[in-house]
Formats: sequence, structure tokens, C-alpha cells
Amino acid sequence: MFGRYMIVGSNGAVWSSTDATNWTAESSAATVEFRGFGWNGQQKVLIGGRGGAILTAPLSGYQRWLSTNFNGAQLEDSALIAPGADPDGDGRNNLLEHALGRSPTTPDANAVTMTTQRLDNDWVYTYSRPADRAEINYSVEISTDLTNWNANQVAHTRTSTDGTTETWEARYPAATAPILFFRLKVTQ
Repeated sequence: MFGRYMIVGSNGAVWSSTDATNWTAESSAATVEFRGFGWNGQQKVLIGGRGGAILTAPLSGYQRWLSTNFNGAQLEDSALIAPGADPDGDGRNNLLEHALGRSPTTPDANAVTMTTQRLDNDWVYTYSRPADRAEINYSVEISTDLTNWNANQVAHTRTSTDGTTETWEARYPAATAPILFFRLKVTQ
């Protein structure tokens, strides 16, 4: 009889567990093949194994985010969960939605999460992001023509945090550019 948790490999191998940590082979397949990853309730990736053993490894921050924003069938669709995919069609791909703590399945193109203004002698670009995105690299780039982008002379600093959300600002000297465009660049 199967335990509370069950995984089926792409080759038909079946494994079950009552605690999502200790796994028992329920089929005769010696090799377990997995497409993508599985979530065992403790946020671990099920990588596969041989001879009655399953190897586990912690999920990355992006994989944890996927597991809380997509259901099991959606997690099998590599085109839907790819970092560059935009399942809700709001113009923000999955990686950017993850980096900003937004929903990948609910359009939020009009949600204000970034502002640009001129304060004193600087252009100031402000945005908020989750505090727990250590695997994401954030940079703010500037352009005067929307073609050439760089981060030269951009001062990027955290201005506040409540432990869950951080507010960041990027400043650029207004004297060097009467018109300026900012963009947030995120990478893993």
C-alpha cells in the first residue's frame, strides 16, 4: 500500500513514503528517472537513485518559488516554468516575478513596484523586493536613448527593510543627463 507521498518516474518507477524523507520502491524498476523536480513537503528536490535509494537536495530559491506558485501538472511543463516564460502575459517573466515577489499566474502589469523621480541633484529610481532572494543578482542600469545601457555611476543601496521586504534605490547625478531611463536587471 502506498504511503502518503508518491512519486512516479518517467520510466514508470514508483516510490512511496509516509514522511517524505524515507522512500520505498514500489515497483521493480531499478533506475528512477525524473523529469524536472518533485517537492516532498520539506522543500527538497527528488533527484533520483538506484537500488532502493533516493537522493535528495535542497531546492533553490527559484524552485521553492515555483513549488508555491504552480501545481504539480504545471511543474511538469518546462515551457511554463522556465525563467524566461510569462504565463500570465503581464510582460514580466518568471525570473522577474520571482525577484520581485510577484505572482506568475495573475497579471499585475499595472502594479506599482518601481518609481522614478528627480530629488535634489539626482535621478532616483526606487523599488521593493523580497528580503529572501539571495540567489538573485539585482542591478540598475541607466540609458539616455533606450539603446545603450550601463551601470556606470549608479549608486545602488538598500534604504529600508522590515525583514520580509527591502526597499532599494538607485541614484544617478541629474547634471550629467537631463533625461534618463532606468531599468532593473535581474540574473541568477
